[in-house]
Amino acid sequence: SVLARSNSASDVFGDALQNASVSVDQKIAWLKVLADNSLMSSGKVRNSVAQSVLPLLDSSDPEVQQAAIDTLGKTGAKDNVAEELEKKLQADDILVRGAALNAFAQYTTPETYKPLKELWYDEDPQIRRTAYFLSSAFLNESDMEDIQKATQHEDDFISKQAKISIKFLNQKKTSI
Repeated sequence: SVLARSNSASDVFGDALQNASVSVDQKIAWLKVLADNSLMSSGKVRNSVAQSVLPLLDSSDPEVQQAAIDTLGKTGAKDNVAEELEKKLQADDILVRGAALNAFAQYTTPETYKPLKELWYDEDPQIRRTAYFLSSAFLNESDMEDIQKATQHEDDFISKQAKISIKFLNQKKTSI
């Protein structure tokens, strides 16, 4: 845990995590150590740890992907890794998608929220509702077609929230 907070964390852990002879269980354990400890480091260390974890997003093992995504979400990297996480928002594995959504939350801005709209129709109610909630703060007139479609959503939460979003946007438009 001390090493996970140090300037050499990304070098040591990065090399170990990329080593093919390291077991999946060991990689997951090390990712947990990084997740639990790197937040207490400087921004520079958090950024380098995030960069050393990014290659694991392409792991063939969904558990490693999920652990890497969880780690990215917990490192608090100052560098925006939204673009890398965005790719995992459409993962086939529901646990990977959920982890990506949770990690993506801290990087959701007016510039990055649009990919969340695709998750409004996810099979998992928690994922689709969280995606709507996260994106709703940034919805604007350019999203009106998607919001109107969402008013007919089979999920009552989404349809009600979409109606509220339309009402809010219409009020905002008339007050300008």
